[in-house]
Amino acid sequence: MSYIRENFLLTNKTAERLYFAYAKDMPIFDYHCHLPEKQILENKPFNDVFEIWLAGDHYKWRLMRNYGVNEEFITGKTTSNKEKFLTYCRVLGTAFGNPLYHWSQVELKEFFNCEIEINEENAELIWDWCNDYIRLNGITPQKLIEQSNVTHLFTTNEIFDDLSTFPAIAEKGYKFKVIPAFRADKIMNIEAAQYNEFIEKLGTVSALNDDNRLQPQSKNEYGDYDVDRLFPERRGKRENSVWSRMVVLGQQSRHGKAFGRPDGDWTYRRVCRHADG
Repeated sequence: MSYIRENFLLTNKTAERLYFAYAKDMPIFDYHCHLPEKQILENKPFNDVFEIWLAGDHYKWRLMRNYGVNEEFITGKTTSNKEKFLTYCRVLGTAFGNPLYHWSQVELKEFFNCEIEINEENAELIWDWCNDYIRLNGITPQKLIEQSNVTHLFTTNEIFDDLSTFPAIAEKGYKFKVIPAFRADKIMNIEAAQYNEFIEKLGTVSALNDDNRLQPQSKNEYGDYDVDRLFPERRGKRENSVWSRMVVLGQQSRHGKAFGRPDGDWTYRRVCRHADG
């Protein structure tokens, strides 16, 4: 693909200077990652390009669903990885103007050294090329993360998840840190079929201790990963108290979205007053 070059999407000299002189080699803090922490711990070589590229990418799934693809060729159990891969290539070949069209092509070039145009005609060739590359280079989760210059990776976890995997990852000696990030999707979605089950699990998690940290119970030790411990130079005790309370209270913003950055947020100010007593 001749158009996928180093200055792709950099439309002027200023953009090129900002990227190549400053941004290109900066470390990445991945604050919202869907990689399973157990897969990072096991660090097994991938079997094929589908496992890396399609097995967990809901953006690619959405494109296929919008195209009308049968779910069996997206996440189904009765079709092979290769069949799903070939289906995606067929769909993507028609998606001019969709960011995924360029995004997917850049991914092939960056991680598989493959510049073959993605379409139905080339799908078999791309499948073979990428799988050969994976086998020859022993591609693992660790290699992909370190190749991307990620230094901190935050997974998405519920408050009742088993966090025992994270200390084990820390002992592996990777060049990056893997840290659990609290995400309240399951306990905030009251329409979910398993909502009551999630709330029961939430009831097994203890509240704050006297230091305003989550009291460890069983294997739920979010207190070991709070802001003060990870970045002690960036936050004080009062703000840590507020964030811990936000975790336990499961507060939402006034817009009904899961809690994110606190700056100027009504919910944040409200909990600050609560924390001040």
